[in-house]
Amino acid sequence: MNNAKFTKTFISPVDGSKFEYGFRYLRGNEKPYFFVSYEEYDRFGRMESAGTPSEAMLREAAPQLAGLVRWHLCDIDARPMHYEANARYWSEKVRGVSQWPATAGEPDPIEAFKRTVVFGAVASDGTQADAVIAASLEEVGLDRWLAARLGDLKNAFQADLAGHELWGPAQAWWKQLQA
Repeated sequence: MNNAKFTKTFISPVDGSKFEYGFRYLRGNEKPYFFVSYEEYDRFGRMESAGTPSEAMLREAAPQLAGLVRWHLCDIDARPMHYEANARYWSEKVRGVSQWPATAGEPDPIEAFKRTVVFGAVASDGTQADAVIAASLEEVGLDRWLAARLGDLKNAFQADLAGHELWGPAQAWWKQLQA
């Protein structure tokens, strides 16, 4: 199967930024991954910046897309890229047992852990975030906690994408690619 993508484009009426979002399949990967990207141009049409937008940038320039960036690099089944390995890495950083030393510019470990597992996307994460995170960071329960929330993660992912009229067409696109 060759590289392919299924995307939508949105041009911000606020500042003219171009946002692209959807699924990208790269040959060799098992499944396509969801992505959100942006390009910003100066008044002469030259690109000034590009990359993955922050949620704050989306809230300002494209508020209707703000809730999608949390799914950046989740596969079509809502599994975040390197879900277990990244969660374990950041959990060890939070607990102070990581074999890897801290580096300059490294994000706050608890915030990185939350982004890695798309924390807050499922109801079971609840309103007592600190207690849930503390329990999930325990080495013994981490894999169990990660596995237990995958079904809810997929449901939340599908609901967010369906709200942007992306889920059904993306599923059809993926089935067609697999045929």
